[in-house]
Amino acid sequence: MEDEYRNVKFHSFKLSTKQSEYSGPEFADIEGIKCLQCKSNCFGFLQHHWRRCCVNCRCPLWKHDVPPAYLDLPFERLRLEENDPPEITEYERAREDGYEWVPRVPERWQAEKYMRSLPLEKVPKKHSTGGDERARQLVYQLPKQDYNIKYANSVTDEKSHKSFNDMKRRLVRDSLGVGSIIPSIQQETACSNCFQDIAIGTVAVVANRFDSSNVWHPSCFKCCIDGELLVDMIYFCWDNRLYCGRHHGELFKPRCHGCEELIYVGEYTKAMGKLWHLDHFCCWQCDMPLTSKKYIAINNQPFCITCYNNIIANRCDICKEPIGPDSKDLFVNEKHYHSRCLVCATCNIPLEAKSFSFVNESPVCHQCRGIDPDKAISCEECQVYFMNNERKIGFGDCFYHEKCFLCSDCRQPIGSSKFVRKKKDGRKLCDDCFQRTAKICYKCTGVIKTSTIQFEGKSFHDDCFVCHDCKKGLSKLNFYKRNHLFYCEECFFRDHLQQCPQCLEYIRGGDKYVGWGGETWHSRCFNCVICQGELANGRFIVRNGKRFCRDCKEKAPMTLL
Repeated sequence: MEDEYRNVKFHSFKLSTKQSEYSGPEFADIEGIKCLQCKSNCFGFLQHHWRRCCVNCRCPLWKHDVPPAYLDLPFERLRLEENDPPEITEYERAREDGYEWVPRVPERWQAEKYMRSLPLEKVPKKHSTGGDERARQLVYQLPKQDYNIKYANSVTDEKSHKSFNDMKRRLVRDSLGVGSIIPSIQQETACSNCFQDIAIGTVAVVANRFDSSNVWHPSCFKCCIDGELLVDMIYFCWDNRLYCGRHHGELFKPRCHGCEELIYVGEYTKAMGKLWHLDHFCCWQCDMPLTSKKYIAINNQPFCITCYNNIIANRCDICKEPIGPDSKDLFVNEKHYHSRCLVCATCNIPLEAKSFSFVNESPVCHQCRGIDPDKAISCEECQVYFMNNERKIGFGDCFYHEKCFLCSDCRQPIGSSKFVRKKKDGRKLCDDCFQRTAKICYKCTGVIKTSTIQFEGKSFHDDCFVCHDCKKGLSKLNFYKRNHLFYCEECFFRDHLQQCPQCLEYIRGGDKYVGWGGETWHSRCFNCVICQGELANGRFIVRNGKRFCRDCKEKAPMTLL
């Protein structure tokens, strides 16, 4: 692997010296593009004047159908210039071959081999799902405002300018890199992400911010935070882990949830588990500042009381006024009421926590109707009281008429037929609806009627998600996947990892190691017996099975030689 790693030519960058130009909001030229999340509910993208989201649907830029042709190149977004660039860049080669991007390799077949190793929906072909996904990830992973000060609206004074520029210099010096590929790996090795073997003859990705022992499947070269494929293999390294530009920046500076910019200096506030510039914690609808004011959180966004009442609050069926956050919302017969408005039509007493029923669509307390509230039982669905000796169906603490005991999905009467109650949300499903919607165990293909284990988008019975060797349940244990099989940590380490003969600990993915004498050692454990200096990257001498660095060999006592 070391020879193959040394033969790879990696990208090298410097900060751009070109004059930065501001051409207005990043997507001003493509207003009207559709939202992929809201679809027809959004009239088309319209840029907010300071938030990086759509005015019409409030979704961020990258959830819209971003046209690849309107995006600048990644290194231009990063405001970088390449040291010793090639005559033909990967982007020029990509245009010739019908892609949005290809890896930088000498031969076209090598790029095609890399593309075949990606999931089909991630292949950045022009006018394809993968090409469109790359465009959205480019906007998301490399936020323009993080790298081009002309787009960082909150960087307004000398102190924030200095912090912005210092951070930019550090990331180029210490973290930024572009993955390169080895088109046909000659030594089987474990992927640093999934720990499964990368077969001889297949494509592997390497990175110059990591040593030669770190190798990835092309589909495993991902951001460690959200698991998304790194766009154009542009990565940022920190603590021996891969990050996209967005999440790398957030390691060092908080990001304002309002404007999507990093907060370089100054005060900020924390609300709803997020961080905000002081003047950006605003109502999601009208932009009124909410710092030190009362607000309501809806779908993880803040709303002022006025907007909540006008747009979101339910309206009382009697007075037609909004039921504000300070009022109790009573929901009866599919209608909403203020607690002060729901009163008996006969005696005018409030009906909250009272027994009542509707007579000619007007609420009447049972005392006015002459019904003993201690003996009366009503149907949970229709709220009508049962007649003497009328058949009831009990479910939980409630009772239903047979015609009112309905499947939560198809709304057909269940009656006394077989049904299933969903523990998560309490829904009751008839057998047909349950069979249609039930999860299927990936291992045994049986219907899952009890608790479900989810992993990599697949569902398992609790007793099917077990270690391949010892059959121990894995739902509450650390586990590993190898060749599509699952192993508990104990079995995986015992059977699939090398054990360092010095410290007797297992050598895991990402650990530096060296092979010598038919055994595999941690690099930190492969030491000179005299000075304990590491020998992995230097020359050494062996005498009687003992290792000496060249300096210590001359100083070693004869008893050690």
